[in-house]
Amino acid sequence: MKKLFLVLMLTLFAGVLFAEEKGKEIEIPLQDIERLHTLAKEAPDNDTRIKAIQALAKSKNKASVQILVDILEEPYKNVYANGDKQMQDNWKVRAEAAKAMRAYEGDKEVVKQVYRPLNKVMVYDPEERVKGECALTLGILGRDADPDVKDKIADELIVKLNHTPVEKNLLAIMIVKALGRLGHPKALVHLIAVTQKGYLRVVKEEAKKSIEMLQNF
Repeated sequence: MKKLFLVLMLTLFAGVLFAEEKGKEIEIPLQDIERLHTLAKEAPDNDTRIKAIQALAKSKNKASVQILVDILEEPYKNVYANGDKQMQDNWKVRAEAAKAMRAYEGDKEVVKQVYRPLNKVMVYDPEERVKGECALTLGILGRDADPDVKDKIADELIVKLNHTPVEKNLLAIMIVKALGRLGHPKALVHLIAVTQKGYLRVVKEEAKKSIEMLQNF
C-alpha cells in the first residue's frame, strides 16, 4: 500500500513539474537565427511563434524568407473543423508572417520569391485578416519591384478588390491601402469606383487617400 502511495505521489509530482515547465515563457534568442526559425515554425504556443517571427523581421536575414513563406502557407483547411481554439488562432501566426515580409521592402529578389505565395494566401485563406495583411504586404513590397512583377501585383490586387463584397470592409480597406502604396496607375479607376460603392465611410476615405498617392506618384 505504501509503495502504491509513493508511486502515485511521484507521478503527481512529475506531472506538476511538467506542467510548470510547459507553462514557462520561452526565451527568444535574438541572435540565433536557426533557433528563431525553429521557434517560429514549431513553438508549442502561438505567442512564442509570433515573437520569433517578429525577431526574424528585425534581423532581415535572407535565410528567413523561405521560413516565413512556409509559415504563411501552413495547412489550414482542417484547422477549423476540429474545434481546437489553439489551432483556430493559428491565423494570427500566418498574419504575422505576412507582416514580417515587409521588412524586405526594396529587395526585388525577395519580392519575386514571395509575391506568388502572398497572392495565393490572399485569395484562399479562410481568415479575412490574413487576406488583408497579405494584400497590404503585396502593395508595400511591389512598389519597388521590377515592372513586370509590379504589374502582376496590381492586377491581382484589383481583381481581389473587385470581388470583395461591400460588407467585407476590413479586407476592402487593406486592399485599398495596398493599391495606394503600390503606386500603379491602373488602380486609379478602381479606387474611384470604391468611393461610389456601399462600403463604410472609412473605406471610402482610405480610397481617397490612395487616389491622392497615385496622383502624386
